[in-house]
Amino acid sequence: MLTDSMPSAFRVYYADGNRGDESTWEILDYETHILDTIKSNQAVPPEPIFEHLYSAKETYGLESFRPAALYNLTLRMIRDYPLYEKFER
Repeated sequence: MLTDSMPSAFRVYYADGNRGDESTWEILDYETHILDTIKSNQAVPPEPIFEHLYSAKETYGLESFRPAALYNLTLRMIRDYPLYEKFER
């Protein structure tokens, strides 16, 4: 039986990959997926069921994951508490 005392999650990172000389290898986005303990425990036989929680680029309104964009995100979080709460979840 799975418990919900410590939620399990994983992230999928999308990067600008192997495209020859034009590859930047920069992170383009990431998605967070969480374990749904209720559905997992109800499954027969019990099995882990993960659900998509969010896309970072979409949720935080990011154009990129470059340092300047992430710095601007932190400044926005200082002024926008609901945005910070999204990050904290």
